[in-house]
Amino acid sequence: MAALKFLNLSESKISLQLVGINEKHKTHINRTKHKTMKKLLLLPITICLLFAGCQDPDDDVDMPDPQAPISEVIKGEWNLSTGTWILHDTAGNIVSEDTAHFDDNLWIFSEDDILIPGPDDHDARGGAYTLTKSEGKNYIEFNDKFDGYAKFEITAITDNQMTWVMNDSLAALSEVYSSNPGDYRQLEFTR
Repeated sequence: MAALKFLNLSESKISLQLVGINEKHKTHINRTKHKTMKKLLLLPITICLLFAGCQDPDDDVDMPDPQAPISEVIKGEWNLSTGTWILHDTAGNIVSEDTAHFDDNLWIFSEDDILIPGPDDHDARGGAYTLTKSEGKNYIEFNDKFDGYAKFEITAITDNQMTWVMNDSLAALSEVYSSNPGDYRQLEFTR
């Protein structure tokens, strides 16, 4: 009987040891499965990122050329092609609107001067100009030797087109146009 008890005791120890081994083995297998799943999940994500990051840029998309500074773009010869004057009354209503088209109205911009040649070059106008920027807007201020000081906002400028605008508040600052409050002027230049 003692031998039988020993055998039973031995069998239970063996089964307990086997159960312990099985639990350790299961835990190891679960950890291995977890690590393998992580690797399998990261692999497709990494491959997708590699393919997305290595794509050639679209050749069909036009990339704009960087715009040169206004101080460089403005230099050279420009033709004043259109001038628009809108007069408002004190209530803000349009009283009159006039647009003039010019054929030969050349303006020559150098580093810091504007030359506006007249007929036969003897009635030339112009003077010094300054480019300024305030609150994201570009301005040109100049002193015409005949008309005096004027300030316009440069609302658009490219290599071949330029637009200046003078609203009521800018006209109030200008010697040339301050006598007509409520005026709005727009000058369009081309090359």
